[in-house]
Amino acid sequence: MVPYLAWLVYAGLLMYRIAELNPGAETLVPSSSTSQIINI
Repeated sequence: MVPYLAWLVYAGLLMYRIAELNPGAETLVPSSSTSQIINI
């Protein structure tokens, strides 16, 4: 159980650090209204 909890803490800290270093990441992905799906 301890390795699992350690992994969860590590993954959470990693995700937090990535989000902190990448504040404008949500603008890199186009919104759904600008998708390139062609309706026939």
